[in-house]
Amino acid sequence: MTEYLEIIWYFVICSAVVMYILLDGFDLGVGSLLYLGKSDQERRLMLNTIGPLWDGNEVWLIIIGGGLFAGFPPAYAAVCSIYYTLVMFLLFGIILRAVAIEFRSKVENPKWRLTWDIVFGGASLIMTFGAALLLGSMVTGVPFTNNAGEVLFTGNFLSFLRPFPINVAFMGAFLFAMHGGVFLLLKTEGELYERVKKAIPFYMVLYLISYFVSSISMEIDVPEMYERYDDHISFYLFPILIFAFVYLCHEAIKRKREGWAFIFSCMNISTLFGLASIGFYPNIIRSSLDPSYNLTLHNTVVSQTTLIILMIAAGLGLPLVFAYGAWLYKTFSGKTSLHKTSY
Repeated sequence: MTEYLEIIWYFVICSAVVMYILLDGFDLGVGSLLYLGKSDQERRLMLNTIGPLWDGNEVWLIIIGGGLFAGFPPAYAAVCSIYYTLVMFLLFGIILRAVAIEFRSKVENPKWRLTWDIVFGGASLIMTFGAALLLGSMVTGVPFTNNAGEVLFTGNFLSFLRPFPINVAFMGAFLFAMHGGVFLLLKTEGELYERVKKAIPFYMVLYLISYFVSSISMEIDVPEMYERYDDHISFYLFPILIFAFVYLCHEAIKRKREGWAFIFSCMNISTLFGLASIGFYPNIIRSSLDPSYNLTLHNTVVSQTTLIILMIAAGLGLPLVFAYGAWLYKTFSGKTSLHKTSY
């Protein structure tokens, strides 16, 4: 029974990661595309497309951290210690984004607003690179030992900067820019809409190129990630689906079906995460020194009683999170316009 519960809880955390990438991914993408706004009004409009949503999207970060802490505490402790620097980068980016979006319209001064717009865009890129670098290095592994639950990190910051994590960081930036651009098509119109529409294919190409390069670097860095693919040839359908969803997203944009374009963009991201999960499961953090040191869902899980309590809590809480999210997105659906209470 415990084995099934730990797999379910592992799936809950992975699903929360996907939800975070899907939702906070587009508002991080909007931040990185802020340069497309040629005037204060356009940049203000772009910020207000995500204004009611961005802080709610970050709730999924709390669910990820809380789920890891409650279900796999040794893995949570290892993530916070091994990836301390990258986690601090993420927190720094979150703080900067919140400050920038709240402060930028408090003073009617063009230089003041432009400064905070630059800060917001820079903080969005810091979060994107930091999160993608962290996920990429978890896949390749970092040097640490694990003696009966005592984890000792033996590397340094350069341990995170292997070819695959760096490629993933760039791929994440291009992916979020593409995803954020599609979201902007849903929320804007006029000249800004056309400017964003012209920029999206550029990021699509960069994303596909970086995905191809990342696949090669993963084969070099962590060839064991492909072992399950060799055992189940049907898994090779996933890379084909990624190209297919990007193509369908592009075609939907051409036909001005922005809703379908956003759905295909979400499906592309979900497929990309599924692609990585196939080779990564059941690991949480991989050791580059010895696979026996890996922190997995099996050697870091809490007791069965705790898992049962967690599942009850998740069963009660997650529907509320989804219901609130659905209400929020429905309430603020449609094209964005500026008014007195806007950022």
